[in-house]
Amino acid sequence: MKNPAHHPLTRPVVAALALTSLSAAMPASAITTLKIGGLIDMSVGTSQAPGISKGLAGVQSGSMSTSWLGIEGNEELNMGWSALFQLQQFLRPDTGETGRFTGDGQFTRAAHVGLKHSRYGTLTGGRNTTPLFISTVVHNAFGDSFGFSPAVRQYFSSNTVSGDTGWNDSVLYVSPSFDGFNASVMAAPGEGSGSRNWGYTLGYWKGGMGLSYSQQSVRKDSPTQTVDDTRTSQIGTSYTLGPVKLFAQSGEVQNMTTALSSKIGGLGATLSFGKGSSIMLQAGRIVPKFNIQPIRTTVSLGYDRALTRYTDLYLVGMSEKVDGLSDGSSVALGLRHNF
Repeated sequence: MKNPAHHPLTRPVVAALALTSLSAAMPASAITTLKIGGLIDMSVGTSQAPGISKGLAGVQSGSMSTSWLGIEGNEELNMGWSALFQLQQFLRPDTGETGRFTGDGQFTRAAHVGLKHSRYGTLTGGRNTTPLFISTVVHNAFGDSFGFSPAVRQYFSSNTVSGDTGWNDSVLYVSPSFDGFNASVMAAPGEGSGSRNWGYTLGYWKGGMGLSYSQQSVRKDSPTQTVDDTRTSQIGTSYTLGPVKLFAQSGEVQNMTTALSSKIGGLGATLSFGKGSSIMLQAGRIVPKFNIQPIRTTVSLGYDRALTRYTDLYLVGMSEKVDGLSDGSSVALGLRHNF
């Protein structure tokens, strides 16, 4: 390469030097943008957990995507840099309350500020979404659905990975793409708790193929609350073949506190057809090491119809089986609107 500053190994050094000198050469901003946005997801349906004799019917929020509302901004600075921020809170529109649950924080979806450069990447500090969660979302047919994605449910709501999908008091660096390769690195120091979190994802995206490898270690959830010490590794991939997109994941969660570990695997596919229609299929399984705990198998099937650029209608069903318990199932008919 003619310019050594363009080499991937030297860019972090150049970025650090540029950051230290940025404030000394800052002119008046050229362009400032501010955006208010969010998502509302409402559905009607039934839900019956494994081992429960009778299901519950009702109106629910967040079956396919967790509802949220937020504001974000971007300001152009000097030398190709820009400053950015995000403040986003989760919502429960079925009850008109904020947060994913009672006691959830005000801006737990995102609350950070940072700097961005097209050549050096993005650095943000505050509450950031973990690289492991992003990798799980992009490599499964149901995206970020806590209601129906087997992958999301088995990693983040089945007593496997400890902690949240976002970390308080964290610093996140996301690299630009180097011929399809990119990386995300995140850390949350202990701040007096004696525990800290770290995680990263290495990714490759080119053409219709995506591949990522993630690791994370969790030892705290907040400065005053400790959680089980868990170590997670995951490899995920997706590949587009015309109207069909295929997904696969394989991972392991080691709980150092309880000395238990589990392997998590998943396969999925989406088929797009017509004007905005798609069918989603995803299956996943948790297999505890030495069969100390029961095996959990989850299969979800859904249909999604895009009504406009911002609004879609969905019908989804899920079957869950846990060894030794009666089967569980869920069905939802819902409407999702982005704004």
